[in-house]
Amino acid sequence: MQKAVDYLQGAKAAVNVRSASFADEAKLIGHFEKHGAEFGAKSSIEYLQVGKDIMQGGDKVQYLYKGEVRTGYVQFMGNSSRGDAKYGFVGTNSDGAITTIHVESGKSFWKMLNGDPKDKIIRPVP
Repeated sequence: MQKAVDYLQGAKAAVNVRSASFADEAKLIGHFEKHGAEFGAKSSIEYLQVGKDIMQGGDKVQYLYKGEVRTGYVQFMGNSSRGDAKYGFVGTNSDGAITTIHVESGKSFWKMLNGDPKDKIIRPVP
């Protein structure tokens, strides 16, 4: 079991978050305006840093988006008022650019991640 934990920690450390960003400034600004308040970010720079923190400290996962397997990062943030687990989520495209940073929870999160809203397991990838 310890080897598995060491492996996953190593996988997290391998993410190069320093250069992680949106494809362009306009996309960063647009997503900050839409989702920044979910994290209490007061600027697009703070919002991007939240995403980098999720990438560095969260779990790397794969998910299906519009027929394409993509890489994302999820990090537990706490529970909603209904008791659902809330996760910070960073989505990326095939070029590795960030496509979104937002909070996910409930059935829509599990359906996006696993294709089944009842499958509530995070399966990290290397």
